[in-house]
Amino acid sequence: MLGAPSSNRASEAHERPWLGLLVRNAANGLSKLTDNSYLEMDKLSGGSVRTEPFEYLLVEDFLDPRRETEVLRDFPRIAAAGSYPINKLSCGPSLAAIIAELTTGAFPKALGEKFGLDLGGRPTLVTVRGRSSPKDGKIHTDNPNKLITLLLYLGGPGEATEGRLRLLNSPSDLGAYAIEVTPNYGTLLVFKNGPRAWHGFQPYSGVRRVIQINWVSGADYVEREEARHGLSALVKMVLSAGAK
Repeated sequence: MLGAPSSNRASEAHERPWLGLLVRNAANGLSKLTDNSYLEMDKLSGGSVRTEPFEYLLVEDFLDPRRETEVLRDFPRIAAAGSYPINKLSCGPSLAAIIAELTTGAFPKALGEKFGLDLGGRPTLVTVRGRSSPKDGKIHTDNPNKLITLLLYLGGPGEATEGRLRLLNSPSDLGAYAIEVTPNYGTLLVFKNGPRAWHGFQPYSGVRRVIQINWVSGADYVEREEARHGLSALVKMVLSAGAK
């Protein structure tokens, strides 16, 4: 088991002012719910971590279905493919509430226990994807600085489900997969990163809404990745606007 991280959520919020705004927006979203939660935590409790082809947890219908319309409405408008840092986007209170629940409080503790890790206070990298392009989906493992990867899919009614993420048995064959994840609203996939954590998907062009959260080794990695993704996002937005 990893030792307790040196940073905590309070210091992270102080160093990253956007987190405070996110939490305030989240409070607005949570106040609309009787039970003050968008997450179906009982389904996380009942879920089991599987170990082949690597450690992962798959939970369907993890989000309260009563708020689907509201959450999809609050999802940021993203015209181009790629991953965008949450601090570069404008999202509504319900989406902010979901992200706040996933990165603070009971959820990281419960998730860490599932994987034998201490995630409490560990730095997080939060990005959002709104679209996929034919260039996406190549087989890869995540950067070694990423300890745990979480994907929460927000597929809307009637949206395409092509380009489903596959957890692979091979670093070179998309057809050799253990599971294929349908990107329906509320589908939660979490896996532990490692040298065998190969994943990818068949090329797909279209809408693909997903919240992406990584618990990482250190805050310096978060800063570098936010800067890299931020620059990439700016270039994509400019190119997308020029193509119209």
